Amino acid sequence: MNILYYIPNLSQEWGGVRQYAKGVLEIVAKDTTHKYFIYHNNDDPEIMKILSCYSHLIQIKDNDIIFPLRLTGSIIRFAKYWNLFYENLHIGKFIMIPTFIDVLCEQYSIDIIHCPYQYIPHTLKAKLITTLHDVQELHFPDFFTLRTRAARAVIYRDYLFRADKVIVSYNHVKTDLINYFQISENKIDILLIKMNDLWINHFTEDKVINIKNITGGDDFLLYPANTWKHKNHLNLVKAIALLRNEFNLSVKIICTGNKTEHFKKINNLIKELNLEKQIIFTGIVSEQILYSLYKSCKAVIVPSLYEAGSFPLYESILLNIPVICSNITSLPETINNEECLFNPFIIEDIAFKIKEVWVGNDFRNRIKANLKIASNDINNNNPLPILQNIYSSLIELN
Repeated sequence: MNILYYIPNLSQEWGGVRQYAKGVLEIVAKDTTHKYFIYHNNDDPEIMKILSCYSHLIQIKDNDIIFPLRLTGSIIRFAKYWNLFYENLHIGKFIMIPTFIDVLCEQYSIDIIHCPYQYIPHTLKAKLITTLHDVQELHFPDFFTLRTRAARAVIYRDYLFRADKVIVSYNHVKTDLINYFQISENKIDILLIKMNDLWINHFTEDKVINIKNITGGDDFLLYPANTWKHKNHLNLVKAIALLRNEFNLSVKIICTGNKTEHFKKINNLIKELNLEKQIIFTGIVSEQILYSLYKSCKAVIVPSLYEAGSFPLYESILLNIPVICSNITSLPETINNEECLFNPFIIEDIAFKIKEVWVGNDFRNRIKANLKIASNDINNNNPLPILQNIYSSLIELN
């Protein structure tokens, strides 16, 4: 069968979604039983690296689509942008002329469109798979505007009901979809990507570079995450202030990742608490710099309030870097060590665990010993047969 892997605009700013999409692509790259077309316009370096290694993965860009003569450029452009407007706001009526995706599906005889994030295009020309990474807005509505919550409720419901299959990474996400959207459990499949093919595998110890311009040569903890509200940077900042004020302990934190609008609030709190020298936000860094930060840090911290799956946690485990994390959603299952966990809602609990990992050599060594078990669990995951069964089940529905 012919499968279209739908990642037209994927880029580094997508954070964990990019990592997941790349991980699924590495799974399908090992599958020679089907023909894969990768719809990707951005030429993301990690995506292009995979495509260069597997000749049976065929990249498609917008310019590769050949439109029938009866569909003029102006009509196609109007339909394409109107339908994007419709999909985002659900205002007006969807234009049912042959769409860009319809033409693509016909040109390449596509049987299945697999989108590894929360979206699926409008077409009746192929079976549709979407991935729902989370429904965080239902658990933390205060993190989202009323408009965003309303839009997600409508759009996610549309995706879930139009999709022929829905893929999630963890059972807690599947449970949410069943409970909140009344989706049949038979429509939802759990697929945890194989974590031993992450970007970190492209680096070795000899690739570690000098990062004193970032760290100042000091010991530090690392937190790689975009500054979304649920990443809980505010409570992390407060915990660092508590350690300084109550224990005279100066802990340095390096935070990487895209600076969202929420960063302004985080930065204001840092200034208010006079922590500019202890908490450094770098923005997005290169993979070599991030790898060097991992290999140079005292430990990694993941204080998120919600995680469908944490790549910083996976990466820390696989690199055997001491890591402490929140006791929520998928994190305890992934780390499988209660000694590493803290309550992300309680400042004192975060501070205590930071203090423990900062000053405790024995504590860090115990964590590292346990990480070998967690790493083995991750590496023994074999998702390809699961994905192949999902594809086969859709074709059998015809």
